[in-house]
Amino acid sequence: MDLRIEYKLATTAQLRDLFKRFYSTELMSKFAQLDSEDSSISKRKRPVLSPEAQELIQMSDTTKLFSADELIAVIDNLAEEFSSKIPSGKFSIAQVQGYLLSKKRDPTEAVKCTAEWLKEREKEAEDKAKRLAKRAEERQKWERSEKRRAAREQREEEEEEREAALADKTDEKAEAEEKVKEDSPGSEPNDGEENNMSGSVSVTSEPVVVETPQENLVN
Repeated sequence: MDLRIEYKLATTAQLRDLFKRFYSTELMSKFAQLDSEDSSISKRKRPVLSPEAQELIQMSDTTKLFSADELIAVIDNLAEEFSSKIPSGKFSIAQVQGYLLSKKRDPTEAVKCTAEWLKEREKEAEDKAKRLAKRAEERQKWERSEKRRAAREQREEEEEEREAALADKTDEKAEAEEKVKEDSPGSEPNDGEENNMSGSVSVTSEPVVVETPQENLVN
């Protein structure tokens, strides 16, 4: 038996909780641990950064500017702001989590860039709607073309059937007329009759001489 699980779009409360869990102190501490491990790498293996680049990296990581208690309060406020900017019931948890992953070290930047992310998603939705509309239009054109083709083929088939039926009727009529001629009394003789007539003796109309006895003439 298959089990179906319905995944609904994220509500405002779910978005707020997702933001808090994503930028929890535990997760932030793991990020800090990764940073410390990176700093323990020998200079020979570490890439050489300019002082300006190092300063930008430190400024971008706003989580280092707060203590643990202060960070919790900041994250709560940012979660409220973040959840208020995203429409409820429009995006899935996976979509929002994918966006937060791109800002995993900077919750402030995640809130700041939310409007830009929403514009990108809106443009993607519009482009998708246009593609679907174009595809539907092409599908309708194809269906209309197929209907016209089917109707044309049906008309041609019906026309061929009418022509075949008319030809059959013409042949039947010709055969019936020929049979009537053969069965009529004044019909021409057939080959056997012509042969009998050609083999018969012709009768000539020559005068017949009759001899009369002399006695009959005297009396």
